[in-house]
Amino acid sequence: MSSLLARAVLVSVHGHKQLSSAPIDIHLRATNPQDDWQSAAQEKMAHLPVMILVVANLLLFIPAILYVGYTLGHVLPTIASVESSQDTYEPIPLNDDEIDVKGEKSPKAAMSEAEEAGAIKRQPVTSSIRATQKHLRSIFPAGWCTLFRGLGLTFVIHVLSGFVIAPVVMALPGVPAIVPLFLVDIVLVQLNTVWVHTVISTSAQPWWRRIPPFVETLKATILPMCAVVLSTAACSGLPTLVLLAMGRPMVEREVAPGLMVRTVEKQGGDALLYFGLWFGLLIFAAYPALVVLNRVQASLLPDSDETVVSFDRSLGRTTPQPSACQRMVDAYKSYSGSWVRFYKLVAKTFVVSMAVGASLSAFVGLQMGVVGYMMR
Repeated sequence: MSSLLARAVLVSVHGHKQLSSAPIDIHLRATNPQDDWQSAAQEKMAHLPVMILVVANLLLFIPAILYVGYTLGHVLPTIASVESSQDTYEPIPLNDDEIDVKGEKSPKAAMSEAEEAGAIKRQPVTSSIRATQKHLRSIFPAGWCTLFRGLGLTFVIHVLSGFVIAPVVMALPGVPAIVPLFLVDIVLVQLNTVWVHTVISTSAQPWWRRIPPFVETLKATILPMCAVVLSTAACSGLPTLVLLAMGRPMVEREVAPGLMVRTVEKQGGDALLYFGLWFGLLIFAAYPALVVLNRVQASLLPDSDETVVSFDRSLGRTTPQPSACQRMVDAYKSYSGSWVRFYKLVAKTFVVSMAVGASLSAFVGLQMGVVGYMMR
């Protein structure tokens, strides 16, 4: 029945009745494995340039994204938050000709002293991105890999917090959204502290052998840790409350396929107001809390470990065993005079991150244009 139908179709199309061999030829061409293999090979060869381009982009983009998100976003600001203001020093004569036989300084030494104004204040290492990176590469033999110190531990922390601890806590009924943030930080307080120690110290010891005691670490960091969680939540929570007080309704928006998020509706200049409040809370609340937490965690570094930058582990305190509140206050006071340097470094990292992101986007757009032109 099928062969008759095929013959009838061929007759109607070609207008002749010589059909004895046509179905056989069609069947042979359709089932020839050699032709199928050749067509599949040609299709793969056609997609080979695209596959090579995708692999090349991954090899280029992954280090760039890690550098922007990890090195500029976490490593450098952490080191800058730990570095203490350096003391001034007086130049010491290195040559005997700088002092004459009468014990008086030679004209050359006097001129040098006048040029240096008697004392020079050393520039902090974290005064610029380039200086910080150069300093780190000069300390460690790993070269550019030094800029990714603690990356493996960061991966472990994100896996534990995002896929183990937070889902379990959020599955509990009636738990506010901010509670998982507190519990995750409490459970991972040792790992977060070890990460700071890994970034700021010169020790080559693996992180799993440097984990501090849980109770001691929690007592020292509980207050600044709570300050970080509250200030971070306030960056988005308070602007939302302000807009709600202005009468703006809550709406549901789809941020991903099947994932709906409730957010406040922004009308007219509401977006500018929201961003202004968010930015102000970030600068004057979230960042100071993070700096204090980093300095408290750094103060728990063992005495046997050297730091990559100058850091007063006593935080300027005189009591041997301060309370958690006193330790937090000392961490804030001992950083006086360094806030401008910290915010300058944060601003520089933001500009570099935007430049790298724009460059990668332009590169991808250029590639898509070339590929589209070649496929015409």
